[in-house]
Amino acid sequence: MPHEQARRLLSLLFPSDIAESFYREYGDIVAAARAQLSPDLVNRQAAAMDEWHRNGVGGRLREIIAPVLIATGSEDVVIPLLMH
Repeated sequence: MPHEQARRLLSLLFPSDIAESFYREYGDIVAAARAQLSPDLVNRQAAAMDEWHRNGVGGRLREIIAPVLIATGSEDVVIPLLMH
């Protein structure tokens, strides 16, 4: 259901107290936007995220030879910090 998906999405993106506050304030908007997404689009996004976790660049970061800034969130549950 769109409202359950909105709550779950917000809980992935924000700490629990903030996510619940955002859900109370914007849950209807997030749910309405989510309801407009086609199942095919959602499935393709899920497949892309699965592919990223399996074969994304995270495992190849040590191969970079140029100066680069890599920023990540230590509590990111969508794309977790890779400690190699």
